[in-house]
Amino acid sequence: MTEQKRRRIDQIRDPEFTADMGSLDLAELRRRRDMCGELDVELSFYRRMLHGRMDLLSFELRRRRGE
Repeated sequence: MTEQKRRRIDQIRDPEFTADMGSLDLAELRRRRDMCGELDVELSFYRRMLHGRMDLLSFELRRRRGE
């Protein structure tokens, strides 16, 4: 990748990330695979946190309505 991007999501979403993968060496392919796996775990965590907060807000709204 020619331009350094700070966030992993930006690196992965860049079309260059998957361009010409056949010419990459095994170490670089593994690095990219690991980056995707780490990002998947991180995004799953954030998704679970968001759903938990949504559940809390929903509960609070029901409580305030007297349900």
